[in-house]
Amino acid sequence: MSSIIFFAACGGQKSEPISQNYFKLDVPTSNSKIESPVNLSGQAKGPMFFEGSFPVSIEDANGAVLGTDVAKADGEWMTDKDVPFKATINFKKSATKTGFIVLKNNNPSGLPDNEHSVKFSISFK
Repeated sequence: MSSIIFFAACGGQKSEPISQNYFKLDVPTSNSKIESPVNLSGQAKGPMFFEGSFPVSIEDANGAVLGTDVAKADGEWMTDKDVPFKATINFKKSATKTGFIVLKNNNPSGLPDNEHSVKFSISFK
């Protein structure tokens, strides 16, 4: 697996690196060239899920959301261990050449202190 930079936005504070232990994206790999629809697969720690899912999106380099979906657990999600997930995102054409795949924990509380997200750099075909 190629080296990927992980960031988390917590509580509205500046993004900080977090461990690969929260989210791992296997497909596509970092800095891949993608087109719509894009299939995602990887692993996330069980606490990132709620009811077996968490939100995923595609953003352009300007932060515009081009498409969203829900990643679904492929196994038991009520664990602290890694749980495989899959998602397919249909997205609009980007005004920029680069962007991000964004994975966010499912945060039913809505509390900013409980929010975690990671961004994976990608390029558009």
